[in-house]
Amino acid sequence: MKGIVQKAFNKFGYSIHQAATLRELHRENAELRKRIHDLEFLGAAVTLPQVERDGSVAGTATSQGDQDSRSVSNFYDLDIKDRERIVSDAIGSRQTLMSRWEALAQERTEGWAIRAQRAASMLGAVSSVADVGCGMMTLEKYLPRDVRYVPVDVVRRDVRTIVIDLNKEALPDLGTDCIVGLGLLEYLFDVPAVLRRIASVYRMALLSYNPVDRISNMSERTGHAWVNHYTEADLEALFSLSGLQIEERVHHDATQTIWRLKSSQYSE
Repeated sequence: MKGIVQKAFNKFGYSIHQAATLRELHRENAELRKRIHDLEFLGAAVTLPQVERDGSVAGTATSQGDQDSRSVSNFYDLDIKDRERIVSDAIGSRQTLMSRWEALAQERTEGWAIRAQRAASMLGAVSSVADVGCGMMTLEKYLPRDVRYVPVDVVRRDVRTIVIDLNKEALPDLGTDCIVGLGLLEYLFDVPAVLRRIASVYRMALLSYNPVDRISNMSERTGHAWVNHYTEADLEALFSLSGLQIEERVHHDATQTIWRLKSSQYSE
C-alpha cells in the first residue's frame, strides 16, 4: 500500500511540474511573439551579436538581420565619387536619397550632439518642439523634461516618429510651439516652399545650414548629399521673403549657422 501511495504522489508531482513547465513555455512564446512584432514594427535589424545576447530570437530574426545588413549600407562607407554619382542621380530625379538616412546608427554623429545642445539652449521657454529631420533624436535629451517632443523624419526612428518626406509632401501642422530643423534645409529641393509653410504654421523655428560661402567645395557638398547651395545672405533673404524674422544668429562652427526665427504672421 505504501508503494502505491508513493507512486501516485510521484505521478501527481510530475503532472504539476509538467503543467508549470507548459505555462512557462507559453509565457516565453508570448514574450517572443511580442518581441518579434516590436522588431518588425520598428524595422530593426537583429544582428548576430544581438541574437547571441538575446537567445530567444535566435531562429527567427537572424535571416531578416542578414538581409537588412546587405541591403542597407552606410552612405559614408561609399567612395566620394560614388556618393557624388548617386547624389547627382537623386538630384536629377528630385528624389530624397533614402540610403543617406537608413543607417544613421553607424555614423560618427558626435558633432550632432554638440549642435543639438546649442540649439536647445537657443529655444528659450517652449512647451513643445517638432524635431524635423530628427535623425538620432539627439535634441530630445537636451530639452527640459516637461517639453513635449515630436520626432519627424523621412524614415521611422521609433514608434513615435511621424514619417514625412518633405521633397514629396507639405509640412503638416504638428501642433507644437516650435519647429526645429538641424541639418534639414541642405537636403530639400524647394527650400522657399518649406520656409513659407513654416512661417504660416509655426510661431517659432530654429534652423541650421551650411552656407556655400563657408563651405564652398562643391564636391564636398555633393558628397554630403546636399542638393542646394545658398550663401548665408541668400538664405536670410529667403527667410525675410517667407515671413520669418531673425531673432538670433549663431555661427556654430567653421561651416554651420543656426538661426532662431519668428514668424511675422504671429504678433505678440
